[in-house]
Amino acid sequence: MKGAESRPVSVLRKRAFVALLLIGIVAFWMVRAVGVWLKTDPAGFGDLMMYYLPGYDYAADRLRAGEFPLWNPYELCGVPFMAMLQYGCLYPLHAVQVLLSPVQGFFAVTAIHLLIGLSGVYCLCRVLGLSRSGSLVAATVFCLSGWALFNSLVYPDAFRSGVWMPWAMAAADMVARRRRVVWAVLLGLVLSLILLAGEAEIAARMAFLVSAYAVVVAATSAAGENRLISCATAFGLVLLAGLVSMGTTAAQLLPTAEAWLMSARAAHGVSYDAVAGWGAVHPNLMAAGLVYALPHVPPAYIGIVPLVLAVAGLSYGRRKPVLVFLTVLALLSLALGTGDHCPLWRLLFRLPGGSLFRYPHKFLAYFALSASVLAGMGTDRISEAAISTDGRRARSLLAPLLPGALLVLVIGSLIFMRVFPGGPSRELLVSRGWCRADLNNVALGLAAAAVGLMYLGRVSVSRFWPLIVPVMMLPPLLMFDMWAYLPARAVDIYKLPETVESQLDAAGHDRVYVDLSVKGKWHLPKYGLVHRRHSLGGYEPLTPADFAQFCQPMYRRAAFREKPLGEQANIGLWGGLSSDLPAGRLLDMLAVRRVAVNPGSEMFGVKEVGGKLTFSYDAARFRQVLQARTASVFESVCAMPRAYFVSRARRVSGTAQAVEEIMKPGFDPLKEVLLERDFAGMVDEVNGSATVEFIEDLPERIVLRTNSTGPGFVVLADQFYPGWTAKVDGKPTPIYRANGLFRSVPIVGGEQRIEFDYRPISFRAGSAISLLTLVLITVIGALRGRRFLKSRFR
Repeated sequence: MKGAESRPVSVLRKRAFVALLLIGIVAFWMVRAVGVWLKTDPAGFGDLMMYYLPGYDYAADRLRAGEFPLWNPYELCGVPFMAMLQYGCLYPLHAVQVLLSPVQGFFAVTAIHLLIGLSGVYCLCRVLGLSRSGSLVAATVFCLSGWALFNSLVYPDAFRSGVWMPWAMAAADMVARRRRVVWAVLLGLVLSLILLAGEAEIAARMAFLVSAYAVVVAATSAAGENRLISCATAFGLVLLAGLVSMGTTAAQLLPTAEAWLMSARAAHGVSYDAVAGWGAVHPNLMAAGLVYALPHVPPAYIGIVPLVLAVAGLSYGRRKPVLVFLTVLALLSLALGTGDHCPLWRLLFRLPGGSLFRYPHKFLAYFALSASVLAGMGTDRISEAAISTDGRRARSLLAPLLPGALLVLVIGSLIFMRVFPGGPSRELLVSRGWCRADLNNVALGLAAAAVGLMYLGRVSVSRFWPLIVPVMMLPPLLMFDMWAYLPARAVDIYKLPETVESQLDAAGHDRVYVDLSVKGKWHLPKYGLVHRRHSLGGYEPLTPADFAQFCQPMYRRAAFREKPLGEQANIGLWGGLSSDLPAGRLLDMLAVRRVAVNPGSEMFGVKEVGGKLTFSYDAARFRQVLQARTASVFESVCAMPRAYFVSRARRVSGTAQAVEEIMKPGFDPLKEVLLERDFAGMVDEVNGSATVEFIEDLPERIVLRTNSTGPGFVVLADQFYPGWTAKVDGKPTPIYRANGLFRSVPIVGGEQRIEFDYRPISFRAGSAISLLTLVLITVIGALRGRRFLKSRFR
């Protein structure tokens, strides 16, 4: 009887590794397909190329030089670089990027996080009581899901934060069942890593999810009168974990909160359409995306085999409350992933904090996690059925699963072939898809063959054990291999002919504006950051409100120029600025000396002369210095210098009034500066002149030398922002907001030295809090460890 019972166990339970191998094979094809896409169309991964890699490269260069990247002077007249959470400047694992080239460091960190996600899901499943085979299947499904593969290459901040989710769930489970402080501290540290990795949305929602999960587990693991006490204790420990997380991440939280409060998003709000509509897809397309990795919904992809296993997991017998929680989470996150097609978004938008985040597809991170654990439960469910009655129950369970898999394939094919009206054509989906339909057919066929072999017992378990480790290592190994498809440096994406670069270099300390279309699709918003050149272009999610308000009249497209800032999906300079007067005066005051454009730009009109496209521009304000196939470069003859002297000042109420005054025909910025508060030495007449030159022009330090014939103000056309301090001849002096956006300091006349330094109080205070929190955790942990060792070896 023992031998009869062991046969189903060895044939069915441990044959889960066959499914593991099959999923790995399909993932290999998927990743190689992505690699080909990267090689043929690198601009197709716009966010990776145009946003993340330049930021990672800049941070690594600054750290290699022994300086911390607090400020980014090369975009939007300067923005606080470290406060932009997406770059993860304080995330410990990003230290790997300092040791390698940008692309190698990126894929090395991605490979490490694949292993973190793999081991995290495995540990979570083991904590939930799943077998080793079920845990391995769940871990592999999570790391090879469409969400993991897509976000690792497109939204790395979401991916690097998301792989810590299973660790947070496992820690919350231990908090709820053990109710010990040490697990609460561990949960707080995991939540800290989720935040520091760069994705605030996942961090905030995971804090809510682990709280709800801990209460559910505590309520169901206790009995009778202890239930209320257990829930209260678990919730209190989760609050303690939140305090630990906030304390350890204060060095990041305080600067980010400061940038948020000064951002256009906080000042003007975010509309419902911008929050719920961006990236939303039709539910029918989402349903097809579960089976096929369509280009519009790759984060929803999980594959046919894991999807069938997840459905089988719904009949898992143990930890029923956890099963219900994961099922509800999977369905709810899948529904919310459709954006404004889901009625729940109206309610979510009205909840506190519901309007802070965008991109509904980010909810699919929770679907990937819950569905992978359900797939592991399904694997164990089949194994448990195989043990009883000599495998007859397994046969009865497998019988409907195989036709169910075929039914899913048929439904997915119908939806895939008949896309909803108004949606993308099937040809477009096939041509741009990550995973062709035939790969899913192959996966289903191989899975059916594997189940048949397991059912008949024709395969020996020992033959598959050597394949376990290679399959587990497949994702990170593929990620290391992927860097061969990308340029060695992010700068290669922005590479322009030397003649164009030399003309842009002629701008000196002033700014350039680069509005070049890549393959008619992408612009170069991070050009300045890549080339370390002061550029007006760029995009940051927390674009300063004053900058957005200052530049809004310059947009050529009426949808951006006339629509309120709170209703715009993205606030930043993606192109489409106009140099036409009177808004062109704002461009002049931004010190834009050189402009590089091609026919994809909207700054100048394009007309056809003799069969050739030529630019139409105001010859009184611009002169063309270079005409090339890649880009044409213009010099602005009306551009203001980046630093200049003004002797007359006038009071305005804010940025809006300053912009209104600047656009009036009689305003001369070289004779008058607009200040937002009174100054004792304000004068109403032009009674002096001065020369201003740069001595140092570094990211966090600028030194000017001026020689004036009388008192006045030196205006620096860089962003006015808290944390900047000024000294005149070594004496501290206040910085005044000038012309609604810039910095200015008063001078008394003669030859003087002006120093600007960026020393943000938010970062210094946050660093002190973080350091103190880590020291307290270390000391308390050491004392408890010492007490444990004494009691153990007494």
